[in-house]
Order: sequence, then C-alpha cells, then structure tokens
Amino acid sequence: EVVESAVRAMIDDDGTDKGWRLDRIDQAAKMSDETKRELQSQLRALGLYHGSVDGRISSDTRAALVMFAKVNVQRICPIMRN
Repeated sequence: EVVESAVRAMIDDDGTDKGWRLDRIDQAAKMSDETKRELQSQLRALGLYHGSVDGRISSDTRAALVMFAKVNVQRICPIMRN
C-alpha cells in the first residue's frame, strides 16, 4: 500500500519515530504524481485527508500521513523503538 510505503520512508535512520523525516516522503519513495494522488486517495478513504487529490504533498497531506503513521507504525514496522 502506498500509505505504508510512505510511512516506512519517514522513519528515522535510528529506527525510531521520534523525528519523522517528512522531507523523505517524496525523495525516498521517489513518488510520481500519480502515486502521490493514490496516497492522497488512500488517506481520504481512511478519513484522514480532506484536501484536493492533486498529487502535491501539502501540509495537509503530511498531517494526514503522520496521523496514519502514529496509529499504525507498530504494525507497519514492528521493530520500531519508541
């Protein structure tokens, strides 16, 4: 799933979620505009994102992704240390 891949890209190098690496969303995943729209669509379907599905990683997209990550990070990356 695109959302889970983006969360994996946000994890700090030390394996913690103390400092989400929001700058990695585009760079590490190298998402195309189509993939970014899919990310936004998935976040919208989960009720976390209410912005435009336009392929731009806005502050609203980042906020929705962080909300998803905080709830699901242990399931996505079970070795995470808090």
